[in-house]
Amino acid sequence: KNPLSPKLCKGLLKHKLKTGGWGSTQENCWVLVALLRYFHEYEKNVPDFVATLWYGNLFGGKQEWKGRSTDTKQTLVAMKGIQALGDNHFMIHKEGKGRLYY
Repeated sequence: KNPLSPKLCKGLLKHKLKTGGWGSTQENCWVLVALLRYFHEYEKNVPDFVATLWYGNLFGGKQEWKGRSTDTKQTLVAMKGIQALGDNHFMIHKEGKGRLYY
């Protein structure tokens, strides 16, 4: 695994045109080849996990993923409340298989 692969894929997706592709048919093909390689290397496991947010000992939220999806999920935390707690550690805990993006 090359540590630059996730950054490269993020950059490729960021430069996709509003029309849904890249600059040419050849670019489309090479980008799809690169994304397929990334998918086979980094997305081997079908997501089946729970992610829990903690700030120190305080529970911040929980989200569950089952199966592949392009949906996004949010947990909103009031910054004013976090600042009042001081120097606690923010932690994201993932339990189960699959890749978590945040």
